[in-house]
Amino acid sequence: MNILIISPNAPPKNSPESIQAGRYLQELDKKHHIILVTTPVESGWITADSGLHVALSNTDIMILKLTFHKIVARFLASRYFRRLLVPDKDFWIASKGAWLTKQLHLRPDVIYSRSLPVSAALLAFELKKKLSLPWIMHLSDPWGDNPYVTSGSMKRKLTMLEVRCFEAADAINVTTDGIAEFYRSKYQHLADKISVFPNVMPNILSPAPILKNGKKKLSLIYTGALYGQRRPTTILKALNVLKCLDQRILNLLEVKFIGNITDEIRQEIDNCNVPNISILGKRNYSEVLEIQAGADIMVSIEPDGDNPILKTFLPSKMLDYIAGRKPVLAITPENSESWKLCNRGYGWAIRPDDHRGLALLLNGFLNSIDGDDWQFLRLKPFPPDEFSASFCVEKLSKLMATLLKPEPPGFGGVGCMIGK
Repeated sequence: MNILIISPNAPPKNSPESIQAGRYLQELDKKHHIILVTTPVESGWITADSGLHVALSNTDIMILKLTFHKIVARFLASRYFRRLLVPDKDFWIASKGAWLTKQLHLRPDVIYSRSLPVSAALLAFELKKKLSLPWIMHLSDPWGDNPYVTSGSMKRKLTMLEVRCFEAADAINVTTDGIAEFYRSKYQHLADKISVFPNVMPNILSPAPILKNGKKKLSLIYTGALYGQRRPTTILKALNVLKCLDQRILNLLEVKFIGNITDEIRQEIDNCNVPNISILGKRNYSEVLEIQAGADIMVSIEPDGDNPILKTFLPSKMLDYIAGRKPVLAITPENSESWKLCNRGYGWAIRPDDHRGLALLLNGFLNSIDGDDWQFLRLKPFPPDEFSASFCVEKLSKLMATLLKPEPPGFGGVGCMIGK
């Protein structure tokens, strides 16, 4: 099968979406011929990371560019200009449909787009019309209903695009059961199109953790960006409660934050005034894995709010942590997807407004360490198969096969002239 994959966020870019795209690509490449359409690596928070390189022997790569791309892309990424871009800073790729069609010397069987960015779906929308091919649209996050989109005007524009793409796509993939239920209720006449294809784990799983002997600090590590509503406030408040309870106990704990962080949140951490907190900043993927291997507990942070869709998210880092065989401490809304996963035996879930509950949980852990008891670090021996890349790609391949239609006459050509 020849698959045209539109994924602006693809390896070696160091974003969560790029990591997920790479895991799906790696498995698809083993079974099919891939034409990958992506964009250049740019500056800013998302940069190239050699640790995320994926060897794709059966994949041809097409890179879409603007004229004077580096200069123009930097200008479009400016926070002063961003609100004017619809649906996002990659809006320009939707106009590349005609050019892209002319470059194809091998007719694809199916189009598969991955969003974010939303613009990936808009390009796929255009290609579906031009090539009359089945289109599978993958959504990593909601569009118009995304609680992180605060502009009313942008919400309306995203909703308009969402309706257009939902109607046109032959299949719609989302990452959690919660999001699937939300969209099936919203678009009841399209419910049969919607399937769950979750974020997936890395292929190589770490060995089971060894329970520690002797006293040491309990190491909590958070990896990922901190910005906007995604902030460590619950953890910092809990540490201050512990400080009041027992300074000696607090000295048995260390907390590390790894990843991009805004100046405002960096200042919040600095002002916490408790010992053993480190801000390690942005690291490449290989370094993160090395630091993560030394952690006792991995931390996931999600914001709280009244919007019910917040509970439908499952951060991809949760699966990385589980594959690393580390217990997870999830700061997450009650009954969220992360909450449910923790309650399957993979860690502990705390509401973002329950910093006192977190303090009591940590206090119990730290007192156990003082008694030389690390049994609380035990977890299930194997992560669930439903989150493996091979399982999900097998399911995706079957979906693609059901959508294939007879090839129309007049589109010949053997081989592919697209450069690798």
